[in-house]
Amino acid sequence: MLGEGKLNSFLKKLYSDIECSGEYKDKIIKAGYVDGEDLPALYSGAEWFTYTSMYEGFGLPLLEAMSCGCPVY
Repeated sequence: MLGEGKLNSFLKKLYSDIECSGEYKDKIIKAGYVDGEDLPALYSGAEWFTYTSMYEGFGLPLLEAMSCGCPVY
């Protein structure tokens, strides 16, 4: 979840970084909202999970991904 005044600058940088990611550009999925019941399948099928929150001290998505055997970076 992104919010407040930093959202636009964060998204601009994120999309710019994705465009500059070379061969990986077309492999990055910007999924948006995902129902909780669908998350285990996504975590289990992912090569790795990156948690980009700047505001949360600890996030459950990290634990959810690890519990599905997904490497977390």
